[in-house]
Amino acid sequence: MSLYFPDDPGFAEALSARRGEQELDPSLRLFADRFTQTFGVAPLTVTMDSIPQPGSRRLIPQLDILLERSLDLRQFRTSPSGNFDSAKQSLTATLFAASMSHRQLPKRFGLPRWQGRTDWARDVFVYFSEFERTAKSAAHEAVSGKELDGFVAALGLGDSFWCTQRLSKEPTVFVNTDAQASQLRNPDIQRRWGDLYYPLVKRHDEFGYLERAEIFVPVDSRETFDRDFSSNWYYYFK
Repeated sequence: MSLYFPDDPGFAEALSARRGEQELDPSLRLFADRFTQTFGVAPLTVTMDSIPQPGSRRLIPQLDILLERSLDLRQFRTSPSGNFDSAKQSLTATLFAASMSHRQLPKRFGLPRWQGRTDWARDVFVYFSEFERTAKSAAHEAVSGKELDGFVAALGLGDSFWCTQRLSKEPTVFVNTDAQASQLRNPDIQRRWGDLYYPLVKRHDEFGYLERAEIFVPVDSRETFDRDFSSNWYYYFK
């Protein structure tokens, strides 16, 4: 289970856990303690489910370890390709299998009775994800239309302004023509736009994750949108 957007399954549970409103299932406490002792970071939530095995009726048990911060996740993506560190996946699976009752695991993973497992440490697929990135997206999405209207008014673009559009991050400011957009791609202008937008999103940053250096408000044109993306927002943000 990956968290990318605030409406993804699991985000509400993760949010509740981060707020301290929901504790980890007691049956997972031993595993969580061993995981924390081993890697120096505590899981925010631990989710068990299963995914289909390609070309087979069998299901692969999957263990999703949700970490809080992006930096926490980074230590588990140490391979040159950016994939998960297989040694840390294997070690996590071993810690999990040693901490849980094997008798209860098929039910917890949603596996049918006929699909038993003999070596959970070998068979479980371990997946790591993070909360911080999605919480930042939630802060951007919480910026209201009224707040964006005030932001646009402060830009002072006049008749050259067309609209703003966003997808779980800073809005892109659209002017009418390519020439207008080119003139606005100026470091001083972009810095001022970021300074105007940052206080708006920061007030919705519940956990203090966002920093000013992360904020960059891009500019584009209606001409580009119509010509290169067939006037389609799905193509534009794909």
